[in-house]
Amino acid sequence: MAGFHNSSASVADQPAYDCLPEETVQQGGHHCLRFTSGFANLGPGKFEVFGSSNVPVAVNGGSLFQDVYRSNGTSYVRPSGFFTFHQIHAHYHVLGIAKFELYPVLAKDRLGPPSDVLKEGFCLGDIKMYNWQSWGQAEVSPNSPDNCEPGLASDGKWRFYEGIDPGWEDSYKWQTSGQFVNFGDSPDGLYLLRGR
Repeated sequence: MAGFHNSSASVADQPAYDCLPEETVQQGGHHCLRFTSGFANLGPGKFEVFGSSNVPVAVNGGSLFQDVYRSNGTSYVRPSGFFTFHQIHAHYHVLGIAKFELYPVLAKDRLGPPSDVLKEGFCLGDIKMYNWQSWGQAEVSPNSPDNCEPGLASDGKWRFYEGIDPGWEDSYKWQTSGQFVNFGDSPDGLYLLRGR
């Protein structure tokens, strides 16, 4: 995270461009290809999801819900997938935001079959402005920036909120644990990493 530009750099005898120790032990990482990803809120309204449980840490995750805000000031809640507790990061991740696939390039206009890339979820927040040419970003919401740990709500449930405000982006640098393709014993060659 100190701006490594040397492929032989290491931290605590661990190569900076290889798998992190927890990725090898808990996720079976071997010959990790690291990548950076990000998600921006390009719409006019805020994106906000929440999960709740009866205990402070729901190790098996649970149901996720989205607060949908209308332009007339009203709102409603709808089911929005699931969340999981990420043991390495020790907070909640939203599942189903994106899917990553790695394709071998077989010829100029031909890709091989994709393999799924392990990315367990995201702790959403207003990390950086999406468009530096504009000053139309919303104010940062207290429910958005890195708020992936639960708090006790008035109804006695443990609840966490995550989201991205309009004009903001959530960003995951290649150095972050979990930001890797398990390249394994794949041969040298040209590959395409696709996020959708």
